Amino acid sequence: MFEKEINKIMDQISLEAPMLKYLLTKGIPFDDEQKAYKLKHCEKRSTDNPYACEHGLMDLHVDTWRENQFQIVSVCFYYLQNGDMMRDPDIVFRFNKSNLEVDQRFLSLGLTPNQDMLMEIPLSYRLDSMGIFHETYDDPNSLKSKMNLKLIRELQGMLEDTVRHCRTWNYYLEDAEK
Repeated sequence: MFEKEINKIMDQISLEAPMLKYLLTKGIPFDDEQKAYKLKHCEKRSTDNPYACEHGLMDLHVDTWRENQFQIVSVCFYYLQNGDMMRDPDIVFRFNKSNLEVDQRFLSLGLTPNQDMLMEIPLSYRLDSMGIFHETYDDPNSLKSKMNLKLIRELQGMLEDTVRHCRTWNYYLEDAEK
């Protein structure tokens, strides 16, 4: 019975970490400092949106920071609406940097990733234009919190789509460190 539960979870959650791997190839280091980066399609800016190029492709903003034992990453597209920056969308995820930092929820299910495995686990999703904010855990700070596996998988799919988009349009890293 316990093995069926583990297999069900493994079928629903990707352990591929495509966004993390993509950001690493673009030169974004993941260290303990809080930093901000921007990936762009081209230098020429849109006249309507300073967060997009003349082709209408929005810049991808990446913020990284350390929280407890996890590296946290926010990937977000922005646009302006009535002078306000709108997230379209913002996906926050975390990952372990080593086998020692695996989320205790996974260990409690009997999952023991190998040393090289990176688990990219979405934490939240925000879409300002529609007033949407979802979290993948009932309480992200509690190890007894329940995971919303369906939402985790959906957000992993969105991260995969964002990587495909950035690769297709040859995004490059602009030095946007704060």
